[in-house]
Amino acid sequence: MAFIEVEVITGPRAEPVGPVVLDVYWLGPGGRPEKYLGEFPVTGGVADVSALASKPAELAWGLVLRETGAAGTLLRSGPLRELPVVRRPGALQPALRAFVMPPAGVQFAGAYADALRGLVVEGLPSLPRLQARDVAIGLGSGTGPGPSPRLVMTLTGRVRAAFPPLWLPFSFGLKLRAVPFTDPGRPDRQSVVSRDGPAVIGAARLVRGAVAAAAPALERVIIEAVRGFIDHEITREIAPSQAPPEGFVTSTVSTAALGFSHPTGISVGVVLGGGRTRTPAACVRRRRTPAAP
Repeated sequence: MAFIEVEVITGPRAEPVGPVVLDVYWLGPGGRPEKYLGEFPVTGGVADVSALASKPAELAWGLVLRETGAAGTLLRSGPLRELPVVRRPGALQPALRAFVMPPAGVQFAGAYADALRGLVVEGLPSLPRLQARDVAIGLGSGTGPGPSPRLVMTLTGRVRAAFPPLWLPFSFGLKLRAVPFTDPGRPDRQSVVSRDGPAVIGAARLVRGAVAAAAPALERVIIEAVRGFIDHEITREIAPSQAPPEGFVTSTVSTAALGFSHPTGISVGVVLGGGRTRTPAACVRRRRTPAAP
């Protein structure tokens, strides 16, 4: 018999957590998922993983703790050489611990908006015929799956026509969606940002082709800038903003929920992960921390 023991701690003002499950993977180089081994319900703080086969020596284990039916995760282990199993559950410390923080958010205003604009402009490749001047940030309705609004990033500047050699204004707009990053082998990543619908190009016919040729590079830079901004805010600003319970040692940060929200900003549910994921451990039952008076 083999069990992995889990503790989910709900912090003050955090959303209640429903039933949770444990996803188990084999991971390859760089933490890349090689094989999904299945979903194991967590009952009374314990997941029975006795049915798992031995892993190949060249691979690692990966664990994801998540709420049933949720898009995000409560904990991602990173690559593990051994599973943190016990043969008999019921001792004092859990192998996996998750501290659920209250919902948080960041508005794309003031210094935050300037930082995001800077990431976009600084990341642009050298394009002799195209000069970026500014980035407008807004929200719009989505065309793909997901209920939250979409982030609209509009790059403006000027582009030089081949003949006659005139500089003419252009705009390049992208509508973006964001979801939590869920791979178990990369707990440093928090978000996946993708385009929602085609880019919108505003330019005179003389220079429209030049902007269209640069579109793949512009798209990559904008998406990476938004992803980097979100990941930074989650791990460097939101996650450290609330101390976990005494004795909780944070080792990972995970994103349980993520989306864009009105007025222009991001809304996020952050979970701190801990526990003794590299050695056998035991279980403390689920509990709630008391709210501050």
